[in-house]
Amino acid sequence: MSKKPLLAALLLGTSLAGGYHVYQSQLGAATAAPAPEEAPLPRVVVAAAVEQPVTEWDRYPARFSATEAVEVSARVSGHLVAVHFEEGQIVEQGQPLFTIDQRPFEAALRLAEAEVAEARARVGLAQVELDRVSQLVANGHSSQSQGDVAEAEMASAAASLAAAEARAEQAALDLDYTIVRSPISGRIDETRLDPGSLVRGIGVGAETLTSIVALDPIHVVFDVDQNALLRYNRLALEGVRGSSRTTPNPVRVTLPDGSDATITGQMDFVANQIDEGTGTIRARALVPNTDFLLTPGMFARVDLLARPDAPTVLIPDQAIAIEQTSRTVLVVDAEGTVESRVIETGPLHEGLRVVRHGLEPGEQVIVEGRHRARPGATVAAETVEDAGLNVASAE
Repeated sequence: MSKKPLLAALLLGTSLAGGYHVYQSQLGAATAAPAPEEAPLPRVVVAAAVEQPVTEWDRYPARFSATEAVEVSARVSGHLVAVHFEEGQIVEQGQPLFTIDQRPFEAALRLAEAEVAEARARVGLAQVELDRVSQLVANGHSSQSQGDVAEAEMASAAASLAAAEARAEQAALDLDYTIVRSPISGRIDETRLDPGSLVRGIGVGAETLTSIVALDPIHVVFDVDQNALLRYNRLALEGVRGSSRTTPNPVRVTLPDGSDATITGQMDFVANQIDEGTGTIRARALVPNTDFLLTPGMFARVDLLARPDAPTVLIPDQAIAIEQTSRTVLVVDAEGTVESRVIETGPLHEGLRVVRHGLEPGEQVIVEGRHRARPGATVAAETVEDAGLNVASAE
């Protein structure tokens, strides 16, 4: 056998063996590669629930209402001869508003006074007759029956006098009623009848001549939901806040034009039952209106004292999510575990939301990255200070 073919065969075998060794080395290296690193924890920003002394106010939409509203009618019938006011102006209680033709009533009064004079004359005559008959009866010159008749005549004359005096008094009242006066002070409406019109007095078909609404003070009326009412009642039972039925709790009224002016007043009425259709109860406060700025029917916003100055938990509004009828926050504990918590909230106070129930001071709530957190999961929490995040909310 030739040496050259043998040498070639040895070289080929050595080459194949070396290639297999390299293949096995690469395969082993690939198999022994380290496992990939775990994904980083979701990053969230948290803020601590703080505790501060807060006076809570609850806000409600409201409407102004007159403390008194009167429809003015005449008490007697007759022709209207004069109107004594300018429509839409302020009138004072007792101020003359209308005059009805007085001549028929003056004549009726003179007639009634004449009847009084006649009745007095009859009383005088009856008294003289009674005295005369009584003397005769005492002397035995007249019967007792004649004395009884004289006494009856005297009683009848006295009764006629009393009736005549009553008719005269009524006639004087009717004459006085021909001047229709303002029953209250306030702003008067337009007149419904002009001079020369026939006015129907009190009774069937009586006509309204005008109307007046009192303006100072003025009521502000609003509706309170039943949950808030229950909260107020519990606070009253605990002695924290008096019931508005018996305590003039303060209110602050804001006008609808966006002005900064706030009018202060106090509660003066709460209805005795809840409206079944709305689940609310009617409440009312009294506020001053000395400059007549406010008009009945005008809208407003009312802040009602909900809880006097007390330690209160506050959190940023961004931390709160609304889920159907409840409000929730995501709380992160010291190990970074997320918990969903239902809370009861109140109004805003200096940019932070009042939390009445559900949170303790110092607990951390997620204010950014809520969508990356799930209840029961672990997160990497960063404080708002470290994140440089401004969480104040504007009311």
